[in-house]
Amino acid sequence: MAKEQEDTIQEHWLNSELPGINCLVFSDGSATLLNIYTVNDNAIKKQYAFPVCDTTIESLYIYNDDIWTEIEKSPNDLLLAENVRIVCGEGGMGNEGFVAKIKGGHLVWALFSTESNPFIRLEATETSVKAYSNTSVCYEIDIEDPRQIRIIV
Repeated sequence: MAKEQEDTIQEHWLNSELPGINCLVFSDGSATLLNIYTVNDNAIKKQYAFPVCDTTIESLYIYNDDIWTEIEKSPNDLLLAENVRIVCGEGGMGNEGFVAKIKGGHLVWALFSTESNPFIRLEATETSVKAYSNTSVCYEIDIEDPRQIRIIV
């Protein structure tokens, strides 16, 4: 079953598709649903993201058999190490963005956000990647544990 889910993830990635919901998806077919929201406090905008629960792509199909959305990669990506690359881009709607870690051409993990707008620029720190949207929102994501997310507005 896990191999089948992994094949599904990689097939959709190669077809430029990710689940179109706030989540992290992993190469083994597991997914972490994310709560991503914005708070306006006296003209100061703050955004938050935190994991809600772990599930699988197969489990998501129970509730919606059409979870996939088209993505478009930005030409701006980062080469972190031999065969390890971070890519970013946008989803099918103007409010969507994604960041993904690729190793040897295979998806390791991808974060999809319906709250970020397209991600257009990346910076690497020692342990994380900073992904900037076209509205200057920055998602700082731990490269090895992408469930650790901080949003800077």
